Amino acid sequence: MRSSREILELAAKAAGIRSRWNRDVECLRVLPGKKTPYGMTYNYWDPLADDGAALRLSAQLGMSIYQSSHIVEIRVGRQLIHREIADGVLSRVELTRRAITYAAAEIGKAKP
Repeated sequence: MRSSREILELAAKAAGIRSRWNRDVECLRVLPGKKTPYGMTYNYWDPLADDGAALRLSAQLGMSIYQSSHIVEIRVGRQLIHREIADGVLSRVELTRRAITYAAAEIGKAKP
C-alpha cells in the first residue's frame, strides 16, 4: 500500500501540477505562482480530502465515475483504472474521493 504522500504526488503528476510536500499539513503545496492546468491557483492540494479538488481532477483526466451501493469504479474511456469497495468506515463521498485520487495516481505512475 502506498502512503498518502505517494498517492498525492502521483496524482499531481498525472494532472501536471508542480508541487512540493508540506509536512506541516500533510498535503501537497502547489509551487508559488503556478496555476493548475484548469486555471485555478491553490496553496494546498489534497483531492483525498477536498471534494472540489477531486472533482476537478476527475474532469481534467476524463474520468467516468460509476457507483453502486458499495462499489465505486473509475474508468477512462472503457478502461477500468481503479475500483474501491466500501468497507463501512468511509462515507460514500470519502470513498469516491479516494477512488478518483487513486485512479489519478495509477495514471501518474504510468507517465514518464
